[in-house]
Amino acid sequence: ALLAGCGEDSKGTVTEIFILKTDMPRLNYVQGQALDLQDGVLTAVINDETTPVPLNGEGVTVTGYNPDQLGKQTVTVTYQGKTTTFDVTVNPRAVAEGYEENFFVGDSFDSGKGKIRITKDNGSTVAVNMNSSDISVKSFDSSRAGKATVTVTCQLDGQSYECTFE
Repeated sequence: ALLAGCGEDSKGTVTEIFILKTDMPRLNYVQGQALDLQDGVLTAVINDETTPVPLNGEGVTVTGYNPDQLGKQTVTVTYQGKTTTFDVTVNPRAVAEGYEENFFVGDSFDSGKGKIRITKDNGSTVAVNMNSSDISVKSFDSSRAGKATVTVTCQLDGQSYECTFE
């Protein structure tokens, strides 16, 4: 008689998991984007043999990603009790550059200098001059000496992008 097992026990015990450099998922995101695991594959070591497992596959848990937290983040992958990590970077959607940095008390914000660089979900960027009619200064207070925070909003392609800088 031939007996066949099913379930986790028939596969054996996972002793290790890791993600090869060539099997990494997307690692760079723009603020607000969801984690994309579609192209990621972890390697599970079972009975001294390697088995590929999609990162978005059954039994795989991924934690530690916050689409609104800028900078480097460590993402943890868990599969059958084993864990591994990889790092992703979340970049700001809108960044100000080339703007006037020095003002006197009582000055108005000088929109004649600088631009807002907006990164779209597909990774392409668009630079919009600060004096464009698409940009409005949402907040700027020069009533006292010291650092001032400037918040501008840009309306582009039916979407609103906000950028804050000092």
